[in-house]
Amino acid sequence: QKTAYEIKECDWSSDVCSSDLESIDAAKFGSILHKVMELLYLSYKFEITEQIIDSRLNELDSVIEKAFDIEHKSGMHNLRGTDILTVEVIKVMARRILELDRKIVPFKIIHTEGEFLSTLETASGTVRITGIFDRVDEKDGINRIVDYKTGKVELATKSVQDLFIKEDKKTLFQLHFYKMLYGDLHPEAETEVGFYAVKKMKEGFVTPKSKITAAVVEEFRGLLAATISELFDREIPFTQTANSNKCKICAYKDICKR
Repeated sequence: QKTAYEIKECDWSSDVCSSDLESIDAAKFGSILHKVMELLYLSYKFEITEQIIDSRLNELDSVIEKAFDIEHKSGMHNLRGTDILTVEVIKVMARRILELDRKIVPFKIIHTEGEFLSTLETASGTVRITGIFDRVDEKDGINRIVDYKTGKVELATKSVQDLFIKEDKKTLFQLHFYKMLYGDLHPEAETEVGFYAVKKMKEGFVTPKSKITAAVVEEFRGLLAATISELFDREIPFTQTANSNKCKICAYKDICKR
């Protein structure tokens, strides 16, 4: 394993070394990084300045320790193995996000880990839809829905239909869903959706290659409603996946005995 010193010597101004991330438990890394970013901005529901960013950078170690205590049963005491690596990588990534934020000050934090609720009309009736956004901020009159993504992100698609067919488009599906949901609740707001992606940190806030227009949102809404109606249709049976490789990591494989 890399030592803390070796990790810090990595070229973090560019994309994260994939070998470092692959050696870390993805779920643990993601949950702790998200908690760190939530805590960093939790008490700042107003304009963020360069001075605030600097103060958060100075307090980063204590914030990471608090986040680790919340998300990890044993806290930061007696860390071993990849947990040590996790802390060091999170520290570098959180610092990098704050440094990116410093480049766009001043801006306003509107929500951190905010839950948004709306409804969707389908052929099977009205269903409730919900989403938890990592962060919503406002810069120059535009509300940005920001998702901190520790895995791979896909930013291009040939059609909206592909979001419902191709598994590698799931991150784009997420952005379209967020755009629709936030627009339902704040139709007057000009919004932009995108990622602070760990593996694309040098690019800053990355957004879909094609603009998610009002027409695209409505097409997405229709396809989502049709998909949900199909789930509720008693005449359409549930079937097992055609890709048996998914069964290897499925939490329910002991039930279906595939």
